Amino acid sequence: MHDGCPTTKDIALLNLRVVNGNHPNAPTDADLPNNLAYAVYRNLDRVAINNGIFAEHVKRTHSIDKAIPPPAHTLIIRSDQLTWRSDGKPFSRSARLVLWSQCKDTDITVGRKQNKKYADPFLKLYENIPLMYTENSNVPNGEANGTLC
Repeated sequence: MHDGCPTTKDIALLNLRVVNGNHPNAPTDADLPNNLAYAVYRNLDRVAINNGIFAEHVKRTHSIDKAIPPPAHTLIIRSDQLTWRSDGKPFSRSARLVLWSQCKDTDITVGRKQNKKYADPFLKLYENIPLMYTENSNVPNGEANGTLC
């Protein structure tokens, strides 16, 4: 499927697993496991799902009382290495604030046209978060783009 050549069998298998799908055996929201892995067509959908999962984690594990510090198991790393276009000029302070508060990785691109890569200005981590390889670093040993790690 990664090579753009899905078989009819591949598509049938995916269709069996569409949540709330039209297939009689399609899983429902109530059937979803805690360690659910998902496939989406657009990065925008992936970002929305990942941000929703992170928001739920924060709601479950963080206090709204500002006197209580955030737990050590959650970490957000903000990128301070932001530049404007290829000329290397730094963003202004107000532009960085807008970027950090309103942008997600589908809004920020690095590269041109078909070589675009998306960059999230925040790395959001917490204990047992599923992560994914983003490059083909060692394909024969399973370290490939899209592989859970």
